Amino acid sequence: MSYELLDSIADSYNPLLFVACLIMSAYRWRQDKTALLRLIMGLALAYGVMFFDKKTQLWASFGWDYSTHSAVALVLVLFLIHRHLLTLQSILLLGSLLAYYALEMYQQYHTLADIVTTALVIGPMTASVLLTTLKKAAG
Repeated sequence: MSYELLDSIADSYNPLLFVACLIMSAYRWRQDKTALLRLIMGLALAYGVMFFDKKTQLWASFGWDYSTHSAVALVLVLFLIHRHLLTLQSILLLGSLLAYYALEMYQQYHTLADIVTTALVIGPMTASVLLTTLKKAAG
């Protein structure tokens, strides 16, 4: 496949996940009025860390690059799977996320260190937001 085709695939991944998240939020609206709020909070974390990194150059100080695309993809996938972690759909979504990360490296958008360090920061923060607000909504 050409660089341009793979670039188009990479460019479509996050928007497709975002549409899936909006559909899921709308579908679950009656049972869970906080779903959209959790999605927005997760995305705010990903972009908040991006702004923090731009201001402080934290990733650059280690020779890395904060990967906003990787962070947003992780937030969107975590949002889609956080209610049902051990389902075929969740496994496929996690597989697609790993494939997306591999594509980012293949296309030389980011290094493994960029992606891993981004995920290590964003993953736990997003999981905390998703699970905390989910518990509050249920309780």
